[in-house]
Amino acid sequence: MKLQFRGWNREVTVHQHDVAKVVRKGGLYHEQKGVVEWHGPMSASGKVEKLSLNGAFLVDFTFEEEELRNWLKALVEADPAAALRLSSEAQAAAIIALSTATVKAVS
Repeated sequence: MKLQFRGWNREVTVHQHDVAKVVRKGGLYHEQKGVVEWHGPMSASGKVEKLSLNGAFLVDFTFEEEELRNWLKALVEADPAAALRLSSEAQAAAIIALSTATVKAVS
């Protein structure tokens, strides 16, 4: 995951930070190689270094595909019905997008 912070009312410097994967062992967090893993259907933890901000910022989040897969897996484990509804909606939207793209390519 990557975070980008930009000043809310004025942008002086764009701050870009990678979020490192962490795991909890013995009550402490330890950094590990790999992508951030979700520990619940709506939460994940990670480590950000050299972050010093003051004021209001717009935050842009960029996820790796594997991180989103980890999130969906956590959602399935916590609430299978909600995960099924969400994936069904996504599948329907993908089918419509693919059929629209095919129609445009043929035209």
